[in-house]
Amino acid sequence: MCLSFPWEVQCLCDLGRSRLRLSVQLAPTALSRQSLEKMQLYLVLLLISYLLTPIGASILGRCVVAKKLYDGGLNYFEGYSLENWVCLAYFESKFNPSAVYENSRDGSTGFGLFQIRDNEWCDHGKNLY
Repeated sequence: MCLSFPWEVQCLCDLGRSRLRLSVQLAPTALSRQSLEKMQLYLVLLLISYLLTPIGASILGRCVVAKKLYDGGLNYFEGYSLENWVCLAYFESKFNPSAVYENSRDGSTGFGLFQIRDNEWCDHGKNLY
């Protein structure tokens, strides 16, 4: 038994006056019964992992990040487009505002969406007054 599925995925971010659009189209494929059963198993595992994810963990979507950066005035801030800022946030933290990365080479720690380094921006409480 074979089934064909034409798939198309579109994401549109409305940012006020400008928009970002991502469109991916996959060619129709033939799936066997065994492939469908495997796909169902993966779907169930994905659902279980989603339900077991801690509620406090929040990975933002690309459109949410783009909207927040746009609202914050980062579109063409310092000459960089909104697309550049979104790309930077993705590759630094995968859109995770709670991301923490410890760099063993220089002993620094990166925090947040853009992985701001503590050795460059933080004084560890030395200048509280």
